[in-house]
Amino acid sequence: MKIDTIFTASEVATPENRVLKGKEMKNLIVIKNGAVAVDNGKIVDFGKESYIRSKYSGEIIEFEEKTILPGFVDPHTHLIFSGTRENELIMKLEGKSYLEILKEGGGIQYTVKKTREASRSKLKKEAKKRLDIMLRNGTTMIEAKSGYGLNRKDEIKSLEVLNEIKHDIDIIPTFLVHAVPEESTEKDYIDLCVEMLDEIKEKNLA
Repeated sequence: MKIDTIFTASEVATPENRVLKGKEMKNLIVIKNGAVAVDNGKIVDFGKESYIRSKYSGEIIEFEEKTILPGFVDPHTHLIFSGTRENELIMKLEGKSYLEILKEGGGIQYTVKKTREASRSKLKKEAKKRLDIMLRNGTTMIEAKSGYGLNRKDEIKSLEVLNEIKHDIDIIPTFLVHAVPEESTEKDYIDLCVEMLDEIKEKNLA
């Protein structure tokens, strides 16, 4: 059968064709001298190289002493934010507590402030840079949450930016607020989140 491409490698690693739990998650099928058959951008078969070559013909790309494995799925990312806080690592190393860092203007509220100030284009540009790094390291699908806007305008903005991003990584937008903002009480903020759910559902943002 004629196909586009056959990828061969020293080994092909693949999970079982069902969801694994607990100790089963250590189970991994490793096919020595394996190959993957690809046609029209989709995997159509995999197995021993001898089997794949006997069944299919197409361009051969060889990965000697390499492993072919499925892309990683990252189920917990904070993709949309602005304002990095690496300076806080030094503060922690100096013995300061998280509450002390908060009092000095750091912590999550710093990220919230910078995210609210950031334009859509800035958030999108920064997110794409992070996605490029993830892809280079083998991640092909992610969950990406909001949560650094912490008000209606900026949570919706974050989710809309997530939905506008075009990238080779599959993105699953998720509405998850990160903390109670400084300007609100816990009760009022819960009420606001419930209200936001209706708009998010109506616009199919998450």
